[in-house]
Amino acid sequence: MVKVLLVVSDRIEMTLMRYALENNGCEVEVVTNGFSALKILDEEMKYDLLVTSEELPVMKGADLCRAVKKSKAGIKVIGMDIDSESEMPREAESLPSREAEYDYFIGGAFKIQKVADALDFVLERSTAPTGIRRDAPNVRG
Repeated sequence: MVKVLLVVSDRIEMTLMRYALENNGCEVEVVTNGFSALKILDEEMKYDLLVTSEELPVMKGADLCRAVKKSKAGIKVIGMDIDSESEMPREAESLPSREAEYDYFIGGAFKIQKVADALDFVLERSTAPTGIRRDAPNVRG
């Protein structure tokens, strides 16, 4: 079972993401800010994957991603900026994933399939056709 640290402060986003992750075979632990995530990761490295919202209190998701990539080699990071009202993600050039080096970025309207695609891609279960991947920044989902 894949162990995921989910970092999200919005309750609706937390509920949706936890549901999607658990339904894709993940064991999920939730924290509400980047500082708490770094503290947990420093104390014990028991996670296979970090999933973080871009908008967080204390520290932005992009900053959390950079810090984790520097100190925790091997952990995969999925970033997300979910808009429950929008079907269209932002342009790839404006996504924070370019600077943060997320392994995958989920943008636009929330869809469970986007989460499944992200997991497939970062865990190398298959290729993911939706979302914004770091190696293919012009892919839209």
